[in-house]
Amino acid sequence: MHPDGVWRHRRSIRVAIQALTNESSIPQGTARVSVIVTPSATISASVNPSDRGPLVSNCMIDSTLGLCIASAIIPTSWFSEAFGSVSVSYGFLGGDPILLTDALELQPDHQLSADDVPTTVAVDLPSNGILQGASIGVPIVAYSGFPTASWQIVLTVAPPLSIREISTNDYWSSTSSAQSPQTVGVNGILADETATSEDAIDHFEVLATAMINVSVYS
Repeated sequence: MHPDGVWRHRRSIRVAIQALTNESSIPQGTARVSVIVTPSATISASVNPSDRGPLVSNCMIDSTLGLCIASAIIPTSWFSEAFGSVSVSYGFLGGDPILLTDALELQPDHQLSADDVPTTVAVDLPSNGILQGASIGVPIVAYSGFPTASWQIVLTVAPPLSIREISTNDYWSSTSSAQSPQTVGVNGILADETATSEDAIDHFEVLATAMINVSVYS
């Protein structure tokens, strides 16, 4: 588990478990371990009943090392603009669970809104730190008060970051041109001019998604 808690952009909880007998030997045969992630009462009261959990993830004990790794993905609805927390327990199936922690923090999540990008373009960067060698998808958004019909952007990052690609969904017809590993330009127009209207809007639009690589040498 992450010592700095769980972030909306990094929602996976991974628990590594090693099982040993009373004689400190590896259990023989198959053994399954469950990891249970339970939201706090505050989170449970603020989400839909179908999202309240708990989350349960199972893994099989390896007969050679006695190890297994269980992963659980925290629902995005558990995050808010305030700190939250979850408890994490583990145990063999059919046995009583053992509490690992009752206060794993969910970091506050500020959701980008139209107020954050008045008449301009913004990049919705993740709140958490990114590991060396990682690759992340970064939304590029815009808001002008009215639907966008065409756009042109040039995205530049600094080493140790590089841009693997910038892609759009089927709503846009786009072309891109890489000027360098750190600079890519993109032009986009509506794929279907009838798919939008001339009415005012109060939300930002996602223009494209940039896949950013973090060098292993950073």
